[in-house]
Amino acid sequence: MKKSTLRKQLQKRRVKKYIKNCIAFTTAFLATLSVFTMTAFADVVTDPLNKTNDLLFGILRTVGIGITGYNFFELSAAIKSHDGAQKAQAFLGIASGLIIVFIKEILGIIGVSV
Repeated sequence: MKKSTLRKQLQKRRVKKYIKNCIAFTTAFLATLSVFTMTAFADVVTDPLNKTNDLLFGILRTVGIGITGYNFFELSAAIKSHDGAQKAQAFLGIASGLIIVFIKEILGIIGVSV
């Protein structure tokens, strides 16, 4: 045989051996990794989400209080001017503001978990 064919065969054997070693190492590494994994607690994962939900509902509550207060002012102006359409608009604004203020409780009553 020629030297070049022997070199090619030797190189093929080295490559096959290298691939087998890589597969064996990867399999051993993944097996070890799966044995020594720690259980993640759900509190650690959901805690930032709960804080974000609390922040969002706090902002909504603040906006709802503002809307309600503004519409109480509009209602008092409508009562003074005896304008029926403005009174109806003010009552709708007050109702929507109260819904926004108590949205978390309303969702809990409906059955949506937040």
